[in-house]
Amino acid sequence: MTIPVTCPHCGRGLQLPEELTGKQVSCPCGKAFSVSADDSLMSLLQDELDVNLDPLACASPAEWAKATGAPPEVTARIEEKLRPKPTSNANFMMGVAGAIVAVMLVIGLVVYLIFNMIIANR
Repeated sequence: MTIPVTCPHCGRGLQLPEELTGKQVSCPCGKAFSVSADDSLMSLLQDELDVNLDPLACASPAEWAKATGAPPEVTARIEEKLRPKPTSNANFMMGVAGAIVAVMLVIGLVVYLIFNMIIANR
């Protein structure tokens, strides 16, 4: 079974095997973090409702709530836990854009200097 976890560095939502609970994992962002038992959806359910029915086996959290009689606030917490966090590549894209501008400036400077040397040698 997989558990939803959130990278504490970038906020990306991941689905990891439950066997990784308590171990260090690497996020696609490149940072490592420890998967805690608190991130386990089943531990949340067992703490809240003493329920062992896996909501991931159901078609939706609402279907799971109907089968277990879970209150709406618990269903909302489950949906929040299952919802992937939006990721942003804005910093990466700004870095790439800055690097492109820097390379273009260096190329322009080199071309300018070469033309000035050609003109000066005439």
